[in-house]
Amino acid sequence: MDRKYSILFILIPVLFSLMMFSCGSTSVPVETTAPFVSVVPSPPEDLEHFEDIEVHVVHTSDVSGNIFPYDFVNNIEKEYSLLNVSAYVKNLRELYDHVILLDNGNSLEGDPFVDYFTYIDRTQNHIATVVNNYMGYDAVNIGSSDLFNAQNLYPGLSDQARYPYLSANIVDAVTLEPVLSPYTVIKAGGLSVAVLGLSSPSAVSVLPENVIYIDEVEAAERWVEHIRENEQVNAIIALINSEIPTAQADRFDAVFSGTSTGEAESDVSIITALPSAESVSHTLLTFSYNTELQTYRISSVESKSIETSQIDYDEQLMGDLSVQTDAVMDWIFEKKGEIEESLYCRDGLYGPSAFVDMLHLLQLLQTGADISMRAPLSSDAVVQEGEVYVQDVLSLFPYTSHLCVVELTGEQIYRMMEYSYGNWFGKMASLQDDLLAIEFDENSGKYELSQPHAQLFSFSGVNYTVDITKEGGDRITIRDLSDGSPFKMDETYTVVMDSKIILEMNGILRETGLDRSQIEQKIISVTALPFQYYLLDMLSQQNIVEPFSVGNWSIIPDVWFQRGLKNTYPKLFPGSSK
Repeated sequence: MDRKYSILFILIPVLFSLMMFSCGSTSVPVETTAPFVSVVPSPPEDLEHFEDIEVHVVHTSDVSGNIFPYDFVNNIEKEYSLLNVSAYVKNLRELYDHVILLDNGNSLEGDPFVDYFTYIDRTQNHIATVVNNYMGYDAVNIGSSDLFNAQNLYPGLSDQARYPYLSANIVDAVTLEPVLSPYTVIKAGGLSVAVLGLSSPSAVSVLPENVIYIDEVEAAERWVEHIRENEQVNAIIALINSEIPTAQADRFDAVFSGTSTGEAESDVSIITALPSAESVSHTLLTFSYNTELQTYRISSVESKSIETSQIDYDEQLMGDLSVQTDAVMDWIFEKKGEIEESLYCRDGLYGPSAFVDMLHLLQLLQTGADISMRAPLSSDAVVQEGEVYVQDVLSLFPYTSHLCVVELTGEQIYRMMEYSYGNWFGKMASLQDDLLAIEFDENSGKYELSQPHAQLFSFSGVNYTVDITKEGGDRITIRDLSDGSPFKMDETYTVVMDSKIILEMNGILRETGLDRSQIEQKIISVTALPFQYYLLDMLSQQNIVEPFSVGNWSIIPDVWFQRGLKNTYPKLFPGSSK
């Protein structure tokens, strides 16, 4: 059966049921220049007739590549996407004269539709710039996830974009000058609005050589002062995709932040938007003439969140993207190799498995780390034996993540192992007990794992046993490293792990006794590509893959393990036996 089939969308015209702001502005086209000296309307003889000027700002954040209203991997429609935002902005521009469109970054990976142009095919214009140009973005901030492969990506993006990419705190390591535009000045209604971009520092991103982050507060202080001294602007607003210190927020007239930002206690409006274009912020900036300063200043800020699932997508833009859509579809259904036997994610819930060991092996080979930690990709996904396509691999990964190599001591690794297996397996006091730590959910009427499958970490590169008759915290016996050398508690080892563990400061990392900043200082390398693309490359190179269990760890006593497995398996998977 041909795996590629048409994607049909049933288009049902709907009216926008959106509460819109009133506006009394005059018709002046929106233009973007950097820098731009504002041309403020001259005051009339009677200042009481100097009308307010209203500027509408639409802001997206953490779109994560969710451009298209279709999930190409799982073959289902999406309720929201950037194409829905495009329709909303089009409608606004028909109603109002002064509309500014901003994005807060983290948009260049996360969905196969955009990943294809970031990592697979760079021979044509990147889909992000194509769509952003069409939508008329005025400025785009740089997020930490945008920086993977930045050295090769950004020169091309900047050439393609009809808008500036901003970051005031990503700088040349020698000169400490920004490598991108720190700010831009946007003209709207005869006013000038400065937009300063501040990027979230992250140790799990890959900066180009000789490029570093500097402190956001330091960068904000420098460039706000520069703007005030060198640009005649009516307002300074910030695009920030990290937490906001109060002192930093107070420098601006308004702050448009990322989705995970903690709001500062400040009189300044801090405006957010949901990730993946699930919502946009629509903010009305009202400028009134200040007789003392003899210029316009912001007199009020009103913001509302717009759920994009309530808006039909932009049909014209969808049609214009047909060439890019076909290219992505061809790639999604491209054969990458074959596997000799089916791989079951559920096997990784009960002990050593060929599937998880294959992932461990790839992580170790790709990074050269001493030890690998990895959890099952799913609780019940299957890769059937036979031909494997890009779609099969991508369907296993609910998010895009990279591999980080971190230096940890043997004692810290041991504590993480005890933490993982203490939460993973129950303590078996008799042969009638369950193998896994499970609990009965009254609402669903089903047994569930006490911990999500993504928290059940096994380790490779080290040989050990797990004693399920002992209490958590005293279950692990480490024999040696896989090369036969002794494992020492006071020795330092390199450990490869999923970047998401560090970004979320996963509970297992807290067992190291280190906080986030200390963990980030221990990172010695980050892969340029997301992990799933190394897996695709491995399938292509080997063509036929024969998965096998490495056997570096086991559960003891074996008789108890076998009985516990039979007790637990049918509870989690009714109708099945093990």
